[in-house]
Amino acid sequence: MELTPRLQKRILAGGVAVLAIIYTIVWLAPAIGTYHDDAVYLVSARALLAGHGYVIDSLPTPLPQTKYPPLLSALLALFLLVSDNAQWLKLVPMACAVGWFLLSIRLLRKMGASAGSAWLVVGLAAAAPGVVFLAGSLLSETLFGLLLTATLLLVLEERNIAAGLCAGAAMLTRTAAAPLIAACLLTLLLRKRIRGAVQFAATAAVVAIPWLIWSAMQVQDLTYGGVAYIALNAVTGLHASEKAAVIGTNFLFLLNSPAVLMTEMTNIWIAIAMFVLTIWCLFRRRQLVPDLFLFLYLLMLDLWAWPPFRFVAPILPLILWVVWRAVRTVKSRELVAASVTILCSLTLFSTVRHLPDTLRYGQFLSGPQPPNDWKEMQKMFVWIRVNTPPDAVIMANLDPLFYLYTGRKALRGFTLDPFRTFYTPGAGPVTAAELSATLLKARVTHVAISPDLQFGEAASYHKAVEAMERGGLLEPVEGTGLGRGYRLLKATGATALR
Repeated sequence: MELTPRLQKRILAGGVAVLAIIYTIVWLAPAIGTYHDDAVYLVSARALLAGHGYVIDSLPTPLPQTKYPPLLSALLALFLLVSDNAQWLKLVPMACAVGWFLLSIRLLRKMGASAGSAWLVVGLAAAAPGVVFLAGSLLSETLFGLLLTATLLLVLEERNIAAGLCAGAAMLTRTAAAPLIAACLLTLLLRKRIRGAVQFAATAAVVAIPWLIWSAMQVQDLTYGGVAYIALNAVTGLHASEKAAVIGTNFLFLLNSPAVLMTEMTNIWIAIAMFVLTIWCLFRRRQLVPDLFLFLYLLMLDLWAWPPFRFVAPILPLILWVVWRAVRTVKSRELVAASVTILCSLTLFSTVRHLPDTLRYGQFLSGPQPPNDWKEMQKMFVWIRVNTPPDAVIMANLDPLFYLYTGRKALRGFTLDPFRTFYTPGAGPVTAAELSATLLKARVTHVAISPDLQFGEAASYHKAVEAMERGGLLEPVEGTGLGRGYRLLKATGATALR
């Protein structure tokens, strides 16, 4: 069958319509703040709106927010001026996602893609379940994707001051923008655009450096502070054996990341196939932009002690472009068409199959494991609001979420060790001794347990709480009416309410 221009337009319109339905369902889902980081962003936004400064108000002793730059929280604070409705707030990442997709099409066209190729690549990225999840969550990836795409586009158009503004704004969204700034600066220098390089660097510095200075001057915390980035990378932190484990494991993670984001499939054969495909694509065709940026960005993720899957999402359209610009040179058009059809079908199926669970649980899945049931979580919030005094302190793995919906101060009770959690199979990253010490020190009054199946530390956290219960530090609260996997416990003895 010949793909006439009219047929191509119909296919494009149908694809956009399907994506619009998917994104609308995800946007209407009521749950927010269930990924921990998104709740931290919202807590900091509320603190800004209340005039408390850029702090994490949810903790018993508020801390300066130095881990996550302020731009997303500032945008959320502006939206909070109107309403704290979940759908209203989710317009921020959704709108950023739409802008990111449209700018990605422009960027690919600037880099030599045809209109059809640009729409195919970006549409495939937009349909990926990993991207759909991020667009429906109060997380910074879609804003970051929008800003990094704008920066690369403006550099190619030689609008260097505007590019510097966008790069600086990207740095105020995620400190992972450092490779973006370095790549753009190197690109301008390699092309002998010395004046443009100075303009770009100076503008980006004016925007980003005040935040870096302010954060460096604040009290740091290993869990909520920017110092975690220093401790959790293979250059300035970790022991020698840990460095090797992180770099090697992350390399495999990165090779699997596109498949995980698009089809949620991962294994060693996919990693091998992706490695071979990458070498072949770079051999067939290379471009200074975006290849230099992708190399530096992926190198940074490889050195960071954290699974990189989520952080690859903002560059997924660029990765797909690297593959497509080589694949489109294959002479067998039937083979290319069949491969694209299979990949599109797998990606769309991986997303659509989550929609029934989105309606059931109140949120789009962030991985293969089912999320917490939003209805059960709301039962916990209501019980805490009704049955605890205002000065109660809650211990929970999703601590900022409980603060947002109960008004009670909350904390995790442990410092997450990413190496033990993600790179040491069978290790227990959370100990009963650590939780017990925090329980007594912070005068915790209640502990909330939810399944949290998508979190690597959840099983260890639950075992530590059970150990404290056996030791008499906690006792179950009866009559809560909660479903299986959801529990509330009350602290006893020295930790009881005053």
